[in-house]
Amino acid sequence: MGYPTGAISAAAIVAGMIAASAWAVLTLPAGILVPIHFGFDGRPDAWARPLWSLSVLPAVGVVILVIFVAIARRANGGLARSGTALATAMLALIVFFAALHGVVIAFAFGHQLDVSRVIVLLTGLLFMVIGNVMGKVRPNHWIGIRTPWTLADDRVWDRTHRFGGWLFVTCGVLLAIAATLAPGGSLLMGGMLTATAITMIVAVAKSYLIWREVRQS
Repeated sequence: MGYPTGAISAAAIVAGMIAASAWAVLTLPAGILVPIHFGFDGRPDAWARPLWSLSVLPAVGVVILVIFVAIARRANGGLARSGTALATAMLALIVFFAALHGVVIAFAFGHQLDVSRVIVLLTGLLFMVIGNVMGKVRPNHWIGIRTPWTLADDRVWDRTHRFGGWLFVTCGVLLAIAATLAPGGSLLMGGMLTATAITMIVAVAKSYLIWREVRQS
């Protein structure tokens, strides 16, 4: 059985994260502490030895990759027809964590970055990628805007995901602009969480409105 679409590229990115961690652990001075957690304001608020701190995000990448391969190999029906969208979203998510891993390594070597801006920018880019493939996701119970109304009618699913794709791209663009122009810190992070929540709520509400419209037609 061959590997699912995108699995090899994802595995290469995860391998690069592991290799970067190994290089950093061997290069950093003995006894140094590396950020393992960042507060809501984007500043480090917890520290650990390099071996532990630089293992967390590569481990997350491995978990995402394993879950993706397991789902893709057992996919059937609508999920099987969503292979390209699933692979694109998975790759984008792993790139997201790989970029954050690069930020942690940069901090380990003394480079101070505005983590709040980086997170908001990466989230915006992630939303744009997901939004661009959302319309290609076929009805399934694993990925997508899964509400009782989208799962009840394929027409509702299709229209909701076309709308959701536009909505996610719009939210992503706004987040990227905010990350570039707005003040950083807690305010920016709060804005990101608010925008994300509004996007999710609007997508769910729209699925219900489309369902009602379809029923009445």
